Amino acid sequence: MAILLAGYHPCVNLLGISTVHGNQSVAKTTVNALACLRAFGMDSDNLPVVRGQARPLVRPPTHCAEIHGETGLDNLEGEPLFPLPRDPDAMLEPGKCVNVMYEHIS
Repeated sequence: MAILLAGYHPCVNLLGISTVHGNQSVAKTTVNALACLRAFGMDSDNLPVVRGQARPLVRPPTHCAEIHGETGLDNLEGEPLFPLPRDPDAMLEPGKCVNVMYEHIS
C-alpha cells in the first residue's frame, strides 16, 4: 500500500524503494516490491529498487508464513498476489542501500 500511495500521490516525489527483512526474508520482500511496481504500472527502470538489510538489527529474524503466506504477499488461496518477476536480481539497483539513497537524494 505504501508503494502504491507514494508512487501516485502528487505531493510525493518517490525516488526509489529499499527493501528490508520484515515478516519474510529480504529476498522475498524485494521480489514483492518489484512485483508491486509492475502490478501498479510503475516503471522499475526509472524507479530504483535496492535490497537493504537482510536481518533485524536487534532480535533474531522470524518469518510469519502462516500469516503472510510463503512469499510474504500471498492471496487467500496461498498463491502470490501478483505475478513474480523472472529475474529479480537483474532488476535491482546495484550497491549498498544507504549509498544508493545518498546518490539519488543529493
